[in-house]
Amino acid sequence: METGEREGQPAASRLRALEADEMQRIRQIFERHHVPASMTGKELVDDVLIPIGLSKDDARAILCAVNSFDGVDVSYQDLLDFILPQAATASSEAELLHGPLVEETYDLEDPKSLAKYLIDADVRLVRAPYFYKLLRASRCMPRRQEAEHDWCEVDGQEISALVSHKEVAEWALGRRKALICSVSHAWETREHPDPCNFQLQNLVNCVWDAAYVDDIWVFYDYLSLFQFHRDTAEQEASFRRAMSNMHVMYAHQSTLTFRLECLTPVETWTARKEDSMYKVPIYHLPSNSVAWIPLSELMENFVFYLERGWCRAEIEWSAARGIPAQNIAIDCEADRYGNVANTKKVPTAPEVFEQRMATSAFTHRNDAATVVDLQRKIFHQKVTMRRHLEFRNLTVSDMGELAASLPHLKNLRVLHIDDFYVGDAEAKAFCQALSSLALQKLSLRFAYFLSAPAMVKALSEVDVAAFASMTELDFFFWMLEAEVGDRLAQVIAKILKTNRSITRIDLAGNHISEVGLQAIADALLINHVVTHIGLQVDEGFALERIEERLKANRAAAEAAAPEMLEEKGEEQGDRADPFAGHLRIQALAQILKRGGATTRMDLSGGRLGDTNVQVLAEALRLNRSVSHIYLQNNTITDLGAKAIAQMLMQNTSIRSIVLRGNEIGDSGVEALAKALQQNRSIQVIVLQNNHIGDVGVEALAEAVRENDFILDIHLDGNPFGDAGCQAREQIRERCRANQEVNTYVKDPDTRVTAILGLRELTHRGENHVQKLVEDLKTDSGKTEINLQHKYIRDAQVQVLSEALKIHKNITHLFLGGNKIQDDGAQALAQVLKQNRSITLIDLLENEICDAGAEALAEAVQENDTIHSIILFGNPCAGSQAFRRIHARCSSNYQAAVQAKAAAAVKAVVEDLKTDGAKREIDLQGRCIEDAQVQVLSEELKIKLSITHIDLSKNRIKDAGAEALAQVLKENRSITSIDLGENPIGQVGAQALAEAVQENDALLRLHLGPLTESDGREVGPWTEALERIEERCRANREAKAAGVEDG
Repeated sequence: METGEREGQPAASRLRALEADEMQRIRQIFERHHVPASMTGKELVDDVLIPIGLSKDDARAILCAVNSFDGVDVSYQDLLDFILPQAATASSEAELLHGPLVEETYDLEDPKSLAKYLIDADVRLVRAPYFYKLLRASRCMPRRQEAEHDWCEVDGQEISALVSHKEVAEWALGRRKALICSVSHAWETREHPDPCNFQLQNLVNCVWDAAYVDDIWVFYDYLSLFQFHRDTAEQEASFRRAMSNMHVMYAHQSTLTFRLECLTPVETWTARKEDSMYKVPIYHLPSNSVAWIPLSELMENFVFYLERGWCRAEIEWSAARGIPAQNIAIDCEADRYGNVANTKKVPTAPEVFEQRMATSAFTHRNDAATVVDLQRKIFHQKVTMRRHLEFRNLTVSDMGELAASLPHLKNLRVLHIDDFYVGDAEAKAFCQALSSLALQKLSLRFAYFLSAPAMVKALSEVDVAAFASMTELDFFFWMLEAEVGDRLAQVIAKILKTNRSITRIDLAGNHISEVGLQAIADALLINHVVTHIGLQVDEGFALERIEERLKANRAAAEAAAPEMLEEKGEEQGDRADPFAGHLRIQALAQILKRGGATTRMDLSGGRLGDTNVQVLAEALRLNRSVSHIYLQNNTITDLGAKAIAQMLMQNTSIRSIVLRGNEIGDSGVEALAKALQQNRSIQVIVLQNNHIGDVGVEALAEAVRENDFILDIHLDGNPFGDAGCQAREQIRERCRANQEVNTYVKDPDTRVTAILGLRELTHRGENHVQKLVEDLKTDSGKTEINLQHKYIRDAQVQVLSEALKIHKNITHLFLGGNKIQDDGAQALAQVLKQNRSITLIDLLENEICDAGAEALAEAVQENDTIHSIILFGNPCAGSQAFRRIHARCSSNYQAAVQAKAAAAVKAVVEDLKTDGAKREIDLQGRCIEDAQVQVLSEELKIKLSITHIDLSKNRIKDAGAEALAQVLKENRSITSIDLGENPIGQVGAQALAEAVQENDALLRLHLGPLTESDGREVGPWTEALERIEERCRANREAKAAGVEDG
C-alpha cells in the first residue's frame, strides 16, 4: 500500500494536507533556532524547510500560501508570522474533528480489535466479486469515493461493492464468516495505482473465492481509503486515522497479506501509453471531478516493489504473524517445490529494519520515520509475544536474520522451519540462539544438501541445556552421506542422556546407519521418558533394541498416567485462525496457501462433484495464470463438463485439462467440442474412463477439424462403438498433424502433456550432457558431476552412462530434479555393475518407478563401494526395492567406515615403527573397534615414547579396554589416555582399574559413562572409576612432590 497523491498537488491542497502535528513541529523548530531575518525564498526552502524534513513541494506550498504567488519574495519573518497562527488553527481544527490527537492502540490478535480499527478509521473492505465485475467490464478500479456508490452481484443479488461496518462487526462477533485479505502493492502512477489493470488481473487470478464458501473481503488502499481529493474534514480525518495505524491490516492475526510484487510488463504499458483512446479515470483538479485522462499524462513511478518503503514495511509487518500462508505473493512464479522468490519470512529486529529504511524509496520522505516507529511497535507488541512461529523456504540470509531475532522471542514455545539453506556461521548462530529460549517443540525439515552437515555440526556443538525444556523434536535433513545422519543420531543420543522432558522424536527420512542407531539405542537405556522415535529403517539389531526400549517406556508411562500418551495438539492459544471459514475445495485452499501465481492446479481425487466444479469454472473464466488442471476422479457429470466448457469459451491460459475417471457422457463432451471450435489455447484433454459414446467422439472429431492447436485427446476406456473408433482415428490424425508444427513432449502423469518451450529445454539438457562427456575425455581428475535441474531425460542418462563405464574417477553424481524414468535408472544400474569409484548418486525428485528401482537394487548387491543412492521424491520411494537399496548402501558405508578405521590404526602403527620421537596418538572419532585397539596395543607394549593417547568417541568395548589394560601393566611412558564416549562396560573398567594400580606414571585416564553387559548405562562414578581416579590423583601428587623436591 502506498499513497501516491502528495507530490504535484497545488499549494493550497498541499498545505491542507500538512497535519497539525507537522505544523506544530515546524513552529517549535522556528522558535528554538535563530534564522537570519534576511533569508528569503529559495534559501528558506533549501536551508530551513527541507533540512527539517519537509519535501521540496511541501516547502514551496507553504511559501506560496504566504505569498499567494510563487513564494520567491517571502522573508523569514513573513514565514514565521504565517506559520504560528496556522499551527494553532490546524491543531484546533483537529481537536474539533475528533478530540485530542491521541494515538490509538489496537490488539493484533483479537478480531474485535480489528473491527474496531476498521470502524474507527472508516476503512471499507471490498467484496471479491467486485474485482471480477471490474475486469469483466475492462474498468479500472475507482477511488473509494466512487466505489461507495457501486455494486456487485453476490448469490444472485445486487449489493454494495464495499463491505459495511455492520457486516464487519457481525464478523468480529462470530456471527458470519469471511476471509480478510490485505493487498500490498505498488502505485504505478502518482494518480492511480493500477492504470493498466495488471494488478486487477492478478487479483482475479487468485481464486480464493472458489476455495471457500465464505466471503472474501479485500483491503486495497485505493478502494478502501478516501483518496485525493478529500472534500470534507471527515474524509481527511478518516484517512489520517487509517494511516496512523496502517500496520493493523498487515500484522493482525485475522488477516492475510496478498503481495502484488510485479509491475505492469513494459510491452503492455507501452501499448496502452501509445493508444490515444486508452484513458484512466482519476480525480481531475481543474474540473474538480473524476475525468478520463490518457495514460501518457499520468506521473509514472517504476520503482520496484521491493525498493519501496511502504511495501517493505508491509512485508515486514506481515511476517510478524509467523505463519507463511498468511503472507504470500500471488503474482510471482513459484519454483518446482512451490517456493516463491523474494518472500519476506523472518521478522526483523527494529534496529536492522531502521537501517534498511534508510535506503528505501518513499513518495514522502517523512513517511520513513512513521514506518520505523510502527515496525518497532509491532515487533514489541506482537513478535516478541509469539508462542508459535512457522517458516518455509528460508535462505541463508533469512536464517541469519532469524538467529538475530530469536533472543528477543522469550515467549516462543513452538518453532517450525521447513525447507532452509544455511552455512556454518548461520547454523552456529541459530543453534546458539536456541539456548536463549524455552522451546517446547523444534521442527527443522528439508535442509538442502550442504546445509544439512552445517546444521548437524552446529547442533552437535550446542550445549544440551538448549533442549532442556523441549518435549518434541522433528529433524528431517536431506543427507548425502550416512556419516552426517550418524552424527545427527549421536546428537539425539547426547540429548536423551540428560533430557527428561522429550517424549517424541521424528527422524524419519534421515539416512542413519547401524552406527547411529546403536548410539540412540544406548541412550535409551537410561532414558525412560521418550515414547516415540520415527525412523526410516525396517530391520537391524539396533532398531530392535530401540523398539524394545520405546515399548517399555510407553508401558511405564501409560501405567503412571494414561493421559500422557494421548496426542497433544500444537500450542495455538495465541493464534487467531484466518482460515477458519467453511472450505469448499480443500485441495485448492492448500495450493493457494503456498503462494505464487497458481499455474498447476491438481485437484485429483477430491470428489468435488458438479456444484464445486461449477464454482471453480466460474472463477477460472477470467483467470490468466492457471495453465494445467487435474480433475480426475471427481464424480463430474455432464453438468460439470458443461460448466468447464463455458469456462473454456473465455479462458485463454489453460493448456491441458485432465478429466479422467469421471462420469461425463455425450452431452458433456458435445459442450467441450463446441468450446474447442472457439478456444485456441487448450492443447491436451484427457477423457479416459468416462461414459462417452459414439455421439460424443464424433462431436470432438468434427470440432478438431478446424483447430490447429489441439495436440492430443485421450479417449481410452470409454464405451463407444465402431463409429466412435473411426472418429477417434480422425482425431488422432488431426492431432498428429498439429504436433508436427507444435512443441510436443510426453509426460508420465497425464501420459501426454504439451507444454510450449520444453523441447528447447530438452535440447539444452542434451547439450549439457554432450559437453560433459567431452570434458571427461580430457579431464581425468574430475570427481564430481552436477547435472541437477538440467531437464535430463533417459536418453541423456544413457549417453552419460556409457561414458561412466570408461571414466572411473567420478565419485559423486548429482542428477536430482530432472525427468529420469526407468530406462535411465536401468542404464545407471549397468554402470554400477562395472564402475567401483562412484559412492553417491543423487536421483532426488525424478520419475523413477519400481522397474528402475529394482534394477538399481539388483546392481548394488554386486557393488561394495556405493554408499548412497537418493531416491526420495520418486514414485518408487518406499518400495521394497527402495529399502533393499538403502540397506545395501548402509552396509557398504559401514564396511567403508571400518576399513578407514583399520587404515588409520595401521598408519599409526607404521608411523610408530619409523618415528622414534612421536609422543602423541590422536584417533578420536574414527569408529575404531576392539580389533583395531588390540593391534595398536601390541605396538604400544614395545613403543615407549608415547605419552598421550586420545581414543575418545569410538566404538571400543570391554575387549579393547582389556587390551589397553595389558599395555598399562608394561608401558610406563604413557601419562594420559582419553577413552570418553566409548561403550566400555564394568568388565573393561575393572581391567583398567587393576592395571593402573601397578602403574605410577599414568596421570589421567578419562573413562566416560559405563554400560552394563546388556547395554544399560550405569552411573558415572562406579567403584572401578573411583579406583582409577584415586590412583591417577596419587600419581599426580607424587609427581608434583618430586618436582618440588628436585
